[in-house]
Amino acid sequence: MNFKALAKLALVNLVVFFGIAIFALAIFEMVLRTTQIFDQAQNPAPSYIPQHLKLEDQRIDKLGFLDANGFRTDVEVPDLIEKLRDSKKCKIVVLGDSYVWGDGLPPEVRWPAKLQNLSDCEVYPFGKNGWSSLDYFGFYYEHLREMKFDYLVIGLVSNDPHPIGKFLTHDYAPTIMPFHLTDLYSLPYMLKLYKYKDILNRSYAFDYIDQFVKNYLAAKAPTTGSLEHPPIISYSYDSWTKRIYEDDIYRLWESAIVDFAAIARHPFGFLLTPNETTKEERLRWTRVEQTMLKYNLIFENTFDEQETIFGRAPRPRSYWANPADGHPGDVQTTIFARKAVRLLERLGYKPR
Repeated sequence: MNFKALAKLALVNLVVFFGIAIFALAIFEMVLRTTQIFDQAQNPAPSYIPQHLKLEDQRIDKLGFLDANGFRTDVEVPDLIEKLRDSKKCKIVVLGDSYVWGDGLPPEVRWPAKLQNLSDCEVYPFGKNGWSSLDYFGFYYEHLREMKFDYLVIGLVSNDPHPIGKFLTHDYAPTIMPFHLTDLYSLPYMLKLYKYKDILNRSYAFDYIDQFVKNYLAAKAPTTGSLEHPPIISYSYDSWTKRIYEDDIYRLWESAIVDFAAIARHPFGFLLTPNETTKEERLRWTRVEQTMLKYNLIFENTFDEQETIFGRAPRPRSYWANPADGHPGDVQTTIFARKAVRLLERLGYKPR
């Protein structure tokens, strides 16, 4: 067989291959759009979140109201800080991140909203997605320290030691340790088509493959860098969280807590709000408890109550905030609110 014949055969085989591949992708696209076969709806650690569930998550996050500073409220409030300043009633301030903001939940299902229903005081939820402990402490120091209110509850989540934010001498730029960079392993990024990401991901089949590939590769990538030689780069959420509990970063967090305790002017306590009760999380929250005890801080830990429900296995998907969002769901926020009441009682709160 001469060269031209071989080239023609190779071209025909290539066309057939791509034809079959396109046909298979078209079938896969149709199945994803019309069925729930590949939705992984019961998987506690899914590699794929369907687009229709992500759209519903976005709709839920638009419920409620945002004040002038981006704080989420159940009823419309122009400025939550000014409302706190003007109110003469018993007042509880809550500091936190996405758990307090209520990512993935209707506003009334957040634990601060449930705390409002369990207490005789007004509850003021100052929380934003992505905040760290340094952000909480800095916000308190800049805006709340001189105000009059009765109790301060500080929610702690597993990613709070992240060195980002500014409080007193603690000042860490986002470039020191960026959030986990999973998207660097997305297909649009690796193929240098990132500006077309939104267009490409309109395809359910492409979106499925993209999510699977980036989650798999990001989990395999090693964490690099150090505080002495930044940036510290992690590519998956698990490796990023593991890194912030290593001694160099965790000790920075401990020192910030000590400094906050020294400047706080209100009765305060920490509410420990784990999202999972796996063996790895038990080790992390045991260490946080040891920090609280070491510095004689008032705290309540919700781990044991959650462990009686979930055991040491990954939390079932039905307990998520919603099927597309792994934040704490209704059962967990109820536990958080009840424990917050116990924390307030230890701070001197007495129901009227």
